[in-house]
Amino acid sequence: MIKILDTLTINQIAAGEVIERPASVIKELVENSIDAKASSITVEIKNGGIDLMRVTDNGEGFQLDEMEIAFIKHATSKIECTKDLESVLTMGFRGEALSSISSISKIQLASKNIDSIVGKKIELIAGKVINSIEISVSQGTTFIVKDLFFNVPARKAFLKSNGKEASKITDIMYKLALANPKIAFKYFKDDKLIFQTRGNSDLKELIFNLYGKEMSVCTTPVCYKNENIEITGRIGKLMLSKSNRNFELFFINGRYLISKILSSALEEAYKTFTMINKFPVAFLYIKMPTNELDINVHPAKLEARFKNEDEIALNIINAIKESFQNTDLIPTLKETLYKPKINKLEHMQIELLYPAIKPDVEKKELKFTDLIKEQATEVVAVADPGIEYNINEHKKIHPIIDEMPTKSTENIQIEQIQLETFPSKSSINISQSAIKKVIKIPQEGIDYFLLGQIFETYWLIKFGDKVLIMDQHAAHERVMYEKFLEDFKNSVISSQQLLSPIIFRPSPFSLCIIEENLVLLERLGFELETLGELDVIIRGVPFIFNKPMNENQAKEFLENFSSNKQIPLQDEEKIIGMACKAAIKGNNKIDATECKKLIEKLLLVNNPYSCPHGRPILISIEKEDIEKLFKRIV
Repeated sequence: MIKILDTLTINQIAAGEVIERPASVIKELVENSIDAKASSITVEIKNGGIDLMRVTDNGEGFQLDEMEIAFIKHATSKIECTKDLESVLTMGFRGEALSSISSISKIQLASKNIDSIVGKKIELIAGKVINSIEISVSQGTTFIVKDLFFNVPARKAFLKSNGKEASKITDIMYKLALANPKIAFKYFKDDKLIFQTRGNSDLKELIFNLYGKEMSVCTTPVCYKNENIEITGRIGKLMLSKSNRNFELFFINGRYLISKILSSALEEAYKTFTMINKFPVAFLYIKMPTNELDINVHPAKLEARFKNEDEIALNIINAIKESFQNTDLIPTLKETLYKPKINKLEHMQIELLYPAIKPDVEKKELKFTDLIKEQATEVVAVADPGIEYNINEHKKIHPIIDEMPTKSTENIQIEQIQLETFPSKSSINISQSAIKKVIKIPQEGIDYFLLGQIFETYWLIKFGDKVLIMDQHAAHERVMYEKFLEDFKNSVISSQQLLSPIIFRPSPFSLCIIEENLVLLERLGFELETLGELDVIIRGVPFIFNKPMNENQAKEFLENFSSNKQIPLQDEEKIIGMACKAAIKGNNKIDATECKKLIEKLLLVNNPYSCPHGRPILISIEKEDIEKLFKRIV
């Protein structure tokens, strides 16, 4: 027998989509406060929000005769017809939240409108009004929600512990505060103040209040605009990365949204700037026409569909790249010292130069000679995580690039007092803009001093009021990697004839692509011809990094080849590995002439800040930092 469900049952079923847990209630109530144009919002919870949630604001308040109507399903002041959905700028618009919350909890609502002389308080249990009185109250609204899911025990049984539910609320409060930097927030958990913001629109200060000094200092501004979109915010510098995507935060037209399109674009912009399996930090605010996206995907309104996904992704990438161009991306000693816990592998370069920051430095006697031995061993051990090679095979001096002299001169030692000066303006032909791409240089004269090499791996370079430490292996790896990518895009890769041709049977789809692009593949270094209906003969392979592709590399490359000349991800990872193995290693001596050549090449690449794995190439130490170490500056 078919039956029509009663109103309470319908509302409780609908509540399951809108209200999943206490955090959902907080999100809906705070968004209502935002829509009411509140400039101050206070949120209080007890026992994970299960027992009590209170949201107080100084917004416009309810019209007294509309307070009870607000709890009727699909009652809303935000839209009137379907067409309004194309231009929604408010946080809420469905008219479902209050109806859903009231059907599964006990509610007290007190409010006073700016035009009212007195306020009003109403109480509801399971969606039914049980009390309504006029009261004296300040302008604004206070919602109190108690005993969530008291009448839906099956739903309440699936809630987590009070601590876990509280953490969900804290997470959503962080995102609501970030999405609304003009609003002052206070958030209390079990009568303890968790955070407070001033609502002064200062994003750097807001990030500091929520996430601490490191996150604030180690981010850089983004300011990008064209006729269709505006992107602002802050993004992490190269040394700031995370092990997950939790800090990839996007706010579109004032609303926090989750988007695979935006995350993929962000990670593409940071590609080879961050370590493998690490993710960037971003607080990006996007303003775009409301008719270019659809946020009416799910009642929670956490996802969006874009009319033009490629365009929005390209704008994100361009915004990040523009920010990089306007920022000195070389990590400094100051930035790394703000980390509360220093990761040994990620910050080995800093530990070499600043051993005093180790927490156990006062607990044991530390000799300088012991420190050098200890740290030198560690550098060799972590030079290339995941890449295996025999150090003994690289003991000879390696030329940086083909045209460099193979005859080495005496290696510069750090102990030398008479240091040679290498004025880049005269002896090295590098454009002013190329050097400014690496370091912000206010003056016209560009002179640097090559001080010498330490631990047969790192070069010290004096530049103005700072000393740069360069990892020779990471620098050479970046140069070789970008040279190959450029050659690949320009189809100027040389070829190596094979003594014994390789017969290769690709998939039917790959065979079709190969046959359609034989001329292109020839320009990329392959010499191919088809054999029958199924096979391909490989007679020549690309000659890259001073050696030809081996059989497996050639087969995999052709199998993954596509006609758009974009290197597939799996092939790019192989190229990174090949560049790493071909580059000069740590613990290998190179002379000053080769180092100058390496610097010259490094300054001309697109990304002179990190190797293809994401490890830093350069680290900067300011003169001020050194003077602080010697107590010249207190």
